[in-house]
Amino acid sequence: MKLLSSLISEPLFVFLVLGGLLFLADHQLNSNDKPELIVSEATRAAVLEQQHNLRGSKLSVEEQVLAIDEFVDEEILLKEAYRLGLDKDQIIRTRLLRKMRYILSTDQREPTEEELRRYYSANLGKFAQQDTINIEQVFFDLENPPFNNVLEKLNEDFPSVKLGNKHARFPNRVEGESLEEIMARFGKNVSEAISGANKGEWYGPLISPYGQHFIRVISVHKGSISPYLNVKKYVKNGWIKEEQKKANTKKIEALRNQYSIRIEGVQ
Repeated sequence: MKLLSSLISEPLFVFLVLGGLLFLADHQLNSNDKPELIVSEATRAAVLEQQHNLRGSKLSVEEQVLAIDEFVDEEILLKEAYRLGLDKDQIIRTRLLRKMRYILSTDQREPTEEELRRYYSANLGKFAQQDTINIEQVFFDLENPPFNNVLEKLNEDFPSVKLGNKHARFPNRVEGESLEEIMARFGKNVSEAISGANKGEWYGPLISPYGQHFIRVISVHKGSISPYLNVKKYVKNGWIKEEQKKANTKKIEALRNQYSIRIEGVQ
C-alpha cells in the first residue's frame, strides 16, 4: 500500500497510466469493429445513373464523387435513424407499410372484360346512386327560439318562407341531397327524423347544434343502378383493389411463415 502511494506521487507513473488510457481509448475508437458500409459497384452505378437522369447531362469526376458522398451520408443517416428507433414513429411506420403493400401489388395484371362484368354484377350495390330527398324547412337560431304555435301555423299552410331566421346553411328548400349530405348539413338528430318522416307532414322542433328546425319531406327520389359502361372505370378500380387485397393476404401469410411469432401474455 505504501509502495502504491509512492508510485502515484511519481509524475512518470501518472504519465504512463494516462498514456495507456489514451492509447486504449484511441484503439477502441479506431478498431476494426466499426459497422461496415459497402457501396457495391452495382449500387454506385445506379446512384450515378439516377443523378445523370436528374441532371440530364453527363457527370464530371467531381460530380460523381459528390453524388457518392451524398449517398453514403444518406445511408449513414438512415442507419442512425434505425439505431435510434425513429422507424417506430407512427407516421413513418404508416408510410413504410403503405410502401410495402404497394411493392407487393406491383405485379397486378389487367382484368379481362368478362372479369369486370362479373365483378359489376356481384357488387351492384357499390354502383347504385343514393336516394335523394327534397325538403322544406324553417330554421330558428340559438338566439331566436321558435314561438309556441309554429307547428300549428305550418300545418295550417302558413307560408314557411315567412317564418324563422334566414341562414345560408339552412335555406327554406333543400333539394336533391342524400341522407349523408342532409346529416352533414343539419346533424344526426335532424337527418334521423327526416329518414323516418312521412311525406308532406311537418315535424319539429328538431334540435341541431345550430338551433331548431321544422321540416317537411316534399319528395324522395330512389337511386338507380348506374349502367356498367357509365361506371366501368370504377368497376375496374374496385376489381383491382380486391385482387390486390387477396394477393397481399397470400404474400403476407408467406412472409409470416418465415418468422417465429410469440405474443407475450397470450396462452
